[in-house]
Amino acid sequence: EDNGEQRNSSQSSSLDRRSVHKEDHCERICPSLLSSHDKCCLVFSLVEIKLATHDFDDALVIGKVGFGKVYKGYCEDSSIHEMILVYEYMPDESLHHHLNKRKVNGRNSSPLTWVERPNICIGSTRALDYLYTGTGVESRVIHHDVKSSNVLLDEKLVAKSIDFGVSRIGPTNQLGTINVYIGLIRGTFGYMDVEYLSTHRLTRKSDVYAFGVVLLETLCGRLALNFTLDEQQHSLVRRAKHCIKEGKISQIIDPFLRGQVSANCVSEGIWENYI
Repeated sequence: EDNGEQRNSSQSSSLDRRSVHKEDHCERICPSLLSSHDKCCLVFSLVEIKLATHDFDDALVIGKVGFGKVYKGYCEDSSIHEMILVYEYMPDESLHHHLNKRKVNGRNSSPLTWVERPNICIGSTRALDYLYTGTGVESRVIHHDVKSSNVLLDEKLVAKSIDFGVSRIGPTNQLGTINVYIGLIRGTFGYMDVEYLSTHRLTRKSDVYAFGVVLLETLCGRLALNFTLDEQQHSLVRRAKHCIKEGKISQIIDPFLRGQVSANCVSEGIWENYI
């Protein structure tokens, strides 16, 4: 249904072509979660979305996720009940993209400053906090795939979390937490905690662990897994644990940050109980 709101013809959006199944309503993210914010959400018909993407032209694909393609579309002001998620277009790509940039000499580096990185991480924590505290009293949402490629940045480097294809909604228990059993392991290796891998029991601590890996990526200027490095350095978490144990955390800090970061911000004591 069209809500009749005006849309600027120059406005661009990211279009994620995914269907939301009714039978998964209790477990997966769906538009009904936004009921308290209906007045701020634009609703597009399938015809409008096909026009915006030139009938889902592959030339307009700007990304792929586990459950579909992401298109860039231009929407004009113009009811088929096809469930397609429409996101704001984020021109500065993802945190993953910035961390994986390469200089001319081939070295991994990130142009993000020490001021920009914490601000991006703070924005991401606000998104996670909303999933745990802002979606209702009787249920909470576990993102289930927190990673740097799911943190998109706008032109001002404001962070927004995306990709809720494997997210779960669960009832809160008396302690205000969620505990969901997952038969099939899903998520991204390098970000999954050992407890979830061994028990298949998903809690919000899994998101917290994954976000800790994102923090490490941001601090170190490298990705969670990198198989082009020596075997001992494939896993960022394993490498970080070793360096912290040896009191050599400075060895994994992004060289780009030298001179920008106080030693107190990256001391071993801050991290040793975290990872």
